[in-house]
Amino acid sequence: MRRSTNKPIRNSQVFVLCVLGCAVAIGPTFAIAADPDIPQTQAGMRRVSVKDAIQYGAAYLAGRGRPQDLAQAAYWYERAANAGDPLAQNEIGYFYQVGIGVPKDLQRAVQWYQRAADGGFLRARVNLGIAYIWGIGVRQDAQLGYKFIHDAAEKDSGLADAYLGEMYYFGLGVPVDHDAARNWYAKGAHLNDSLAEFRLAAMLMEGNPPKQDLSKAAKLLRQSIRGGYVAAGHSLGLLLVNHPELASQPGEAVSLLQQASDAGVWKSSAILGALYRDGKNASRDHAKAYFYFLAAELQGGEKAHAAVKSDLAILSHELTSDETDRLSDQAHEWIKQHPLTLQFKNKDTGKSDEFPVFAISAANDDTHVGKLIPVPQNTAEP
Repeated sequence: MRRSTNKPIRNSQVFVLCVLGCAVAIGPTFAIAADPDIPQTQAGMRRVSVKDAIQYGAAYLAGRGRPQDLAQAAYWYERAANAGDPLAQNEIGYFYQVGIGVPKDLQRAVQWYQRAADGGFLRARVNLGIAYIWGIGVRQDAQLGYKFIHDAAEKDSGLADAYLGEMYYFGLGVPVDHDAARNWYAKGAHLNDSLAEFRLAAMLMEGNPPKQDLSKAAKLLRQSIRGGYVAAGHSLGLLLVNHPELASQPGEAVSLLQQASDAGVWKSSAILGALYRDGKNASRDHAKAYFYFLAAELQGGEKAHAAVKSDLAILSHELTSDETDRLSDQAHEWIKQHPLTLQFKNKDTGKSDEFPVFAISAANDDTHVGKLIPVPQNTAEP
């Protein structure tokens, strides 16, 4: 496969860091001070094993068995990282990249990714590659970034396969090559990477390869959903609305769209509004339709307002003013419980030595990475 050495990187393209060891690789090794940057606490002065330090970090991050304390979480992860644990090094790198419990420091984040990658942690190698592609904490060098990610892919990293697919699909530092993108997505999907599964499904629905394969696309989207990729739920819900014969059980389309709506996908909220408005895949219900159109408007801003304003105006004549006021109050209360658009959701396994990612919000700044947050609790429907 050919690589371009002068292809400009366009920040408008969709290419984000996906964490749980997010993803930024081979270059000079950076020296890092032996002591954590964060102030030590009395509890932190105890002699503990690396495994225990990671357990403490996970517990403080999740608020599991003790109050949530991001500074303490960062302290314990960095303590384990300084002891040489690659997983902890990768995670504290993410903390510094985003500013979780420590001041945001992109250069230090890359240093930790480098150490984790040197220790053989493949996700950190992918993280380093993405850092070079975007110039996050390092000079921008798409060719070097490609090398880092490709090296991880050669060691069977499904995450690396997915990002190589993204590079070829969007032409990020390499020529646009949809055949190459599809091949990388397929390789990542074979390794159960949720992003690769989602992107391969999208290509199958587009007819790329030339013939659509909606049944295979639905299977891949279900796998991506199980892996926590939020957009897969919206896509599968919409696919089942248009092709109900692919549903695995009654009501699956509405259920998937409700989950995506709860995760901040305004288009899912708008589709739910249309389904309740028309009585398609759900009983006709003007109140629910009005609620979901309002939710979409609150979630999606100007674009969503333009899409739903006519429906809201029409439905307002079908409901009393008391009903519209009540539904407006419910929608505003609901949005407080679902304030962010999520990119990824993952169940906390309860295993104390795992990095307890609850959810990752969609990227909204020039770091191309979202923040870790607790999964919002669903509220009752109107």
